Amino acid sequence: MIKLNRIKWALRKLFLPVKRNEIVLDIGSGGYPYPRADFLVDRISGAEHRNNLSLITDRITILSDARKLPFKDKSIDFSIASHVLEHISNPEIFIKELIRVSKRGYIEVPSALFERIFPYDIHCLEIDVINDELIIHKKSKPIIDDFMHSFHYLNGKGRLGKIMHENPASFHVRFFWKDNIKFKIINEEVDSSWVESIYFQENIDSIGTNQLVNNFTWRNLGFYLATNFYKLTRKKYRNDLLIKKLLCCPDCHNDLEFNTNNSFCINCSKEYETVKSFYNFELGF
Repeated sequence: MIKLNRIKWALRKLFLPVKRNEIVLDIGSGGYPYPRADFLVDRISGAEHRNNLSLITDRITILSDARKLPFKDKSIDFSIASHVLEHISNPEIFIKELIRVSKRGYIEVPSALFERIFPYDIHCLEIDVINDELIIHKKSKPIIDDFMHSFHYLNGKGRLGKIMHENPASFHVRFFWKDNIKFKIINEEVDSSWVESIYFQENIDSIGTNQLVNNFTWRNLGFYLATNFYKLTRKKYRNDLLIKKLLCCPDCHNDLEFNTNNSFCINCSKEYETVKSFYNFELGF
């Protein structure tokens, strides 16, 4: 039986509203980066928080905190933030960074309904959209519902699991924005910083060990073909010369000077690790 909703959902990563000459940034790219993304950003290299898929670095990759992006103002034509926002304890900072570095973009998160049915203990926010505005509810602690989980609702063979797997768009928020992002945090007084400890756990897998097609599925094959198509057709946009024009100091947003193995800010003199096709702004010294 052909599951049209599942096919349509998979194809969302292959069709973005961008033009040929536009630069696309995937923030929180993880183990399944968008094929059209020219540059990748993630904070952690290990696999422990992305279903045992380590970070893919098949194009220029930047290690950076998404709340302190090392990009010049409005230097990115289109940014993707897929399943990132729900992990961030101070969402207002991240959203303002998206607006600062990008002209427009796309945000995807589990819906608030999804979080209520199947809460994740690494998600610190519940999010939905009302009248083109992101409505954000902060969690005061990790939430795990052992009673609900005991029913294995997300198992594809269960009744609710079938509904969710066959209608994924109904359980996710897809939010396209331009110039500005309307958002409201309805309980700003809540502290969600408990989620930050996740990022200090030991990585259980290393950078680059994950292969895009590690088992055969039609989805993996489609991603593999699309990714390699863009590798061939986007070469003039995916190079170190261009990325160096876009990057800046994540702390003061001033220009960087680049050496063979590092870069430094000409304003605050902070240094960062930089090697060919890999820029580490998590290690400032």
